[in-house]
Amino acid sequence: MDAMKDQDDVKRLVGGLKGLGNVLVALAASVSEISDSLRRVASTDDEVGTLNQFGDKQLLADVMADKVIRETLLRLCPDDVGIVSSEETPVDTVLTDATGYSVAYDPLDGSSIIGSNFAVGSIFGIWKGRGFVGKNARDMAAAGYAVYGPRTVLVLAFEDDSEDSGKTVCEFTLAGDGVWKCTEKNIVLKDEKKLFAPANLRASKENSAYAELMQHWMQEQYTLRYTGGMVPDIHNIIHKGGGVFCNPISASCPAKLRLLYECHPFTFIIEAAGGMSIDDTGAAGDRRVQHHDDRSCICLGSSSEVRKCTPCMSSC
Repeated sequence: MDAMKDQDDVKRLVGGLKGLGNVLVALAASVSEISDSLRRVASTDDEVGTLNQFGDKQLLADVMADKVIRETLLRLCPDDVGIVSSEETPVDTVLTDATGYSVAYDPLDGSSIIGSNFAVGSIFGIWKGRGFVGKNARDMAAAGYAVYGPRTVLVLAFEDDSEDSGKTVCEFTLAGDGVWKCTEKNIVLKDEKKLFAPANLRASKENSAYAELMQHWMQEQYTLRYTGGMVPDIHNIIHKGGGVFCNPISASCPAKLRLLYECHPFTFIIEAAGGMSIDDTGAAGDRRVQHHDDRSCICLGSSSEVRKCTPCMSSC
């Protein structure tokens, strides 16, 4: 068993990051456990019968994933993580008195499509210090997400002084023996790529710039890839090396994505891979968290493709 652990590429690549490395290893362990649990349960879309504080119906799978992440962080890095906040419990939850890091996470993103057996995921954002209010994506130390699909994949973005940007993005795949193998290292997005994921498409009825952008994508024969799950849709862009995920809004189709639990972690990851992320005010990573329930529109991906979306985002 010890020899098997020595082959774990997550531990090998982040082990030198000390406290931050401990947090990333703990999150990888939680993803492994969630993946196993999702494959074992008979029904993943059974409702608990309760609502989270956002008013969303909670599924058994949501509650299970939330518990796994919180308990794994407490068990494996009590000296490193002091505060956690989950989309299922959107407050600052004191884990320990540690002052190193705070972790915000969406334990199971894509609950609305899990019953259809589409890929779903978990999203993580790691900030230095205690708490989240007043901070933005520039204050983050690392971020990551997991995709639970035909394979279980974990993508981590973290500090790396050997890279020009000071950060690196790596993809890991969970092998059959429970060990994480690095399947792609130093991921960089192409500046242009004809691949698009059009979220909140209903907004195009009132957001004329979004409707025009849709016409542009079709006329230029872009490839459409969209499942309705933020994690698999953005992972496809990262895996393919470029493209754009666009989620604008309109008067009757407001922002639904959570700034703390979804937008900021993906902004950190995309920018670490050389891409770009914007909202209705400009650079998405500059927006500071005021409340745990902050919502936002967002567009992220290859820089040139994101710039083409600026008119529909500024029309929000």
